[in-house]
Amino acid sequence: RIQRKIRQYLMNKHKKQLEYELEQQKLKERELQIYNDNIKQYRKNIIDNLHLNTPIKILNRLGKMLYQNYTVEADSIDVNDTKRLRNAVLKYQTQTILQEGITELYVTYGEGERAYFQELQEKARQEKRDYFHMLPNDISGYLDLQIYLWVIYGNGRECICELEIKKIPGQQSINWLKSRLIRERGHGIKLGWNPKMFIEFRGICLHKQGKPGFSIRDIKILPNNETEAEVKNLLDNEYTCAGNLDEFGFATSIYVLNRTLVADDELYDLGVLNVRPWMNKRLLKHMKTYNLSESDIMRMREIFEGLTKKRGDATIRVKSLLDKIKQPKTKVVEWVIDAINPTRDYELYFHEYVHLVCYYPMLSSKELTKFLYGCMDEEKNRFLKKDQFLKFMEYLAEGGLQNPLSWQVQFKNFQHKQLGYFFLEDFEKFVLKNPTTIFRAQELQRFFMRLNLGEAYWEKKMNQFRIIREDMGILLVT
Repeated sequence: RIQRKIRQYLMNKHKKQLEYELEQQKLKERELQIYNDNIKQYRKNIIDNLHLNTPIKILNRLGKMLYQNYTVEADSIDVNDTKRLRNAVLKYQTQTILQEGITELYVTYGEGERAYFQELQEKARQEKRDYFHMLPNDISGYLDLQIYLWVIYGNGRECICELEIKKIPGQQSINWLKSRLIRERGHGIKLGWNPKMFIEFRGICLHKQGKPGFSIRDIKILPNNETEAEVKNLLDNEYTCAGNLDEFGFATSIYVLNRTLVADDELYDLGVLNVRPWMNKRLLKHMKTYNLSESDIMRMREIFEGLTKKRGDATIRVKSLLDKIKQPKTKVVEWVIDAINPTRDYELYFHEYVHLVCYYPMLSSKELTKFLYGCMDEEKNRFLKKDQFLKFMEYLAEGGLQNPLSWQVQFKNFQHKQLGYFFLEDFEKFVLKNPTTIFRAQELQRFFMRLNLGEAYWEKKMNQFRIIREDMGILLVT
């Protein structure tokens, strides 16, 4: 009887497994069918919008668009455009750039301390841990006090962007100075100091303070009696003087290497925009961030005025914009609008409109995936629970033909096995397996592009930024 029950249990288990596999197969077939239907509808909409009558014209138009979009080379970018693009990347897009440079500072005083610290770093190197590199040249110069500056090279938000040399607050205990290290680090400032010295090196991590900036990639210590040729060589190689230690009694100077910016006044010609009543600092910042010309802004202004109730209105209603692109108001649309932090609810000023139609269409698929996940994670837990995931799928399918049920049933396949939560990495894998998940969000990008300057314009601009970043050897945060 026991054997009979065991056989019955195994048969039922096998039957349930077959039923589950059959159900999964049906879901995949259904999802594929829905995806194909969406693609057919999308292609039909393109044809309707372009008013094309024959397949030959369609192929010709698509061929021209592809050729224009993907044949942009660095040599074809205008010289002035190149300078503006570089400045935009260096000054306004630093938060998305993977910073690489110096992350820590340390100072040793005397030959014995230097030798001991060198042994510790050699051990750390052999154990494949982060370790300090000693910079050549004694900070004290001809005094020969054997004072050396040590640095760690790394990447990320911990990189130091500015270097200052200041006196250490006097008449303080060693314990107070050590606790001060922790306090300053909490404010995004890393100190390189030694109890035997009266000066300190202050490395400021601008990104930890929420400010833009570029990391310091190298530091040079130069005696003040060096020849002018040596100093000129450093300056020609983009080094800048961070401080002269003469005032502290040391005959040396500190030079740092980080990217420099061209003065804005030399790059941008605003023409008649300065006299326009709607021109302001925020709009000027968006022009510089996305390298928009005077004509680009004027064309956007024409679209904006066409959406106003009457000529001369300072704002447009979000509903008017959505009606123009024939899109319903969904949760994703709310996230996209809220991201620019508009002054009025459901209304946009012109500078806010420009911000909206520039930042959102230029998000790559990976950036869009992060954006959507971050908006859903309102509590900033960096994970979603099952009920949040189910709601998330409903939001992504809202306004489209896709049934979110085919996505919702896959939660257990992508959730964290031990914790049962849905992390960003899980969502990225989910999107790779189910590309239609972000189809509606990408469709909204295309509608914004078509309404403002056209898809070819934005594709070309994104390609230009990609080329400039590659030419400068810049990597983006992944």
